[in-house]
Amino acid sequence: MLIEKFGNKEQKKKYIPQLCGGAKVGGYYLGDWEQGFKAQNLQLKAVNKGDYLLVNGVAKAIANGMQGNLFVVAAATEKDTISTFIVETGLAGLRVDPSLARLGWKTCPVGDLYFEDYKVSQQNLFEVTDFKTILLLMQNWERFLIIAPWIGIMKALYDRSVTQAQNRELLGKRVATFSGIRAILANLRINYELSQHLADRAAWLMTQNSDQLLVEMAMTKVFISEKAQKVARDAVQLHGSNGLLLSQHVERFYRDAMLLTILGGDSEITRSAIAQAIF
Repeated sequence: MLIEKFGNKEQKKKYIPQLCGGAKVGGYYLGDWEQGFKAQNLQLKAVNKGDYLLVNGVAKAIANGMQGNLFVVAAATEKDTISTFIVETGLAGLRVDPSLARLGWKTCPVGDLYFEDYKVSQQNLFEVTDFKTILLLMQNWERFLIIAPWIGIMKALYDRSVTQAQNRELLGKRVATFSGIRAILANLRINYELSQHLADRAAWLMTQNSDQLLVEMAMTKVFISEKAQKVARDAVQLHGSNGLLLSQHVERFYRDAMLLTILGGDSEITRSAIAQAIF
């Protein structure tokens, strides 16, 4: 997305087919969003050497860090500005640390990128110099891409829970006949349906270039991420001891959901940003 929106014709022609075709796996580092847009908050530093930038520092906890071989990163220059550019692994000066073990999201390994006098050609620099524009676009896109898959996952958890309630028996009765279980199933459907409508609205807003998109996306992300955790937790509870079995997949969704309120800006910081927009 960053290359599509901000790359020049040569960069798009060279890299987008490789990414779309799977020849290369991408990732990005734009610093810590919660620290704002100031150059001094970036851990990566770059010095302009004429034909190239000399980059030093570390990009921490990058998604696809171990598997990726094409990254868009931002670094602070000696003039206290921010440059954004494309880097490739396998070149001198770039070292990838082993994957960081974590709870959930096993299909998206996280690693650290260490830059030690890494040379970035001027041809790999983005021509857009307004870093705030780059950061805000990616912030909205990442938040949307974090929550969108969970609409389908919540539906899957709801369907599995309905089947479990219909098939499981306790004290000679189907679990689905118990009022407490029926209330859980009703809440699962309510949370799934509301999240679906919010995600649809967020997708529409992203096509409208709304000046309220940042706040709207923040509210959508907070709501859906927290409801997804609730749905996953209730689904495990409804499945009983079976909900803890790896073969049932319900526990995997529960583990994956725990990251949702942290990724793309944790819920506490995001709520603070929403409140700031009110006053």
